[in-house]
This record gives sequence, C-alpha cells and structure tokens, in this order.
Amino acid sequence: MTRYLKALGLSLLAVFAMSAVAASGAQAQAEFTGREDGTPVHTILDGTSESLQDFNYPTFIGTAHLECQHADFDGTSLDGTDSELTIKAAYYGNEADPTNPNETCEANSPLGSDVAHVDLNECDYTFHAGNEIAAEEFTGTVDVKCAEGHEIDVKVTNSSEGTKCTIQIPGDETGAEPTNQGLEHVIYKNEETAEGDEAVTIEADVEGITYTTTGGLFNCGKSNGLHHDSSYEGNATVTGENTEGGPVDVTLSEE
Repeated sequence: MTRYLKALGLSLLAVFAMSAVAASGAQAQAEFTGREDGTPVHTILDGTSESLQDFNYPTFIGTAHLECQHADFDGTSLDGTDSELTIKAAYYGNEADPTNPNETCEANSPLGSDVAHVDLNECDYTFHAGNEIAAEEFTGTVDVKCAEGHEIDVKVTNSSEGTKCTIQIPGDETGAEPTNQGLEHVIYKNEETAEGDEAVTIEADVEGITYTTTGGLFNCGKSNGLHHDSSYEGNATVTGENTEGGPVDVTLSEE
C-alpha cells in the first residue's frame, strides 16, 4: 500500500508540474510598448510602407491582384503597454504622396489591367500580438473593424467604361458571425530605424478574407455575391512619438 501511495503521489506531482508549465505557456503573450528613456509612456503611433500591398483573389481564369506600391497609416495612441495596435490606412497608391487624394492603385488580372480606387470608409486594422517565435520576432493576427454600415470599398475602373467592378470588404466583430476577425498570419519584428529609434515591422500574409463582388463575371472575374477566398500580403513599419513630436521607441516583448 505504501509503495502504491508513493507512486500515486509522484504521478500527481508530475501532472501538477505539467499543468503549471502548460498554464504558464498559455499565458505568455507579447505586448506592444512605447518607451521614452526606458519608461513606458503615452505614444502616438504612425505607420508607413514603401513595398507592395497586394489584395488578391481567384477568378475563373486566374488570379486578380489589386496592387498598391505605397501605403500610409494613421495609428492610434498607445498608453504605455497593450497587446494590440489599431491603425487606419489613410492612403493607398502607386506614388509616395499621401497628400494626393486622387492617387490610385492597379487592378491586374488575366482580364486586363485597370485602375483601382481604395476607400477605407471608416474601417481600421487591429493587430493582435501573439507569442515569440524567434529572437525579436513574434506571431499574431489581424481584425478588420468597420463602423456600422461601412465596409472597405474598392472600385476597379477604366476611362472608357467607368466603374467595372466593386469589391467590398466588411469588418464586423459584433454580429452573430463575426467577419474578417482573427485573420492569420501576421509576423511582427523589432527593428531599428535609420534614425536609431526602435520600431515594429508588421508583415501580413493572411488568407480567407471575406468580401463581395459586384459587376459580373467578366468584369470582376467571378459571379456577384459573397466570397471567402481572398488573400492579402503587405507590410508596414510602426513608429512612435510623444505629444511634443519627439521620437518614442516602440517595441514588442513578452516581458
């Protein structure tokens, strides 16, 4: 009996130890922090990208790509530390000029090349931090969040036909079936800017985006209606500043 009780006790200790390890692993989550001289501070965020932003989806004869060469993002503020960041794409275009309201992107597919106008229409991207997967590198997800009754609106046009195809991307976190929430995968990296400040780069390669097309098979490449097969590839660098406009380090860590 004594031998049995000892064995049972050791087994229970092993179970408790494994449970503690699993619990600590489950609780580990990275957080974004704005720091000035090493101290967490209220941080105003800003985001830019000088690389291709590519929203794409399959059509009946190949893949359609909506491509923008530049993007400029308006970030919200970060009150010291948080596990998520919300940014709004203020500008998508093929010229590095966020002050130009008429700048456009390109729509390329086997059906031809046209112009694409992107309107965020009161929609934001909320990026969630996950776990560290390598030194200074973390995984995460992204939500599309739109004001009630709004969706990201993309119009594919040309000079002779006007609007050929309309693509709308919803972002609803409150409905019976939340739409475009928790999209994977996002990779975050701590980087140093050319000025020597700390920043976080966001590399998004997400699939399964829900969207609708209007314009018909030969304009959009697929029938009108709701679809769930789009992908998005793009990146941005998020930097920070204080209320006086001075630089603030933005980092991600599990500490």
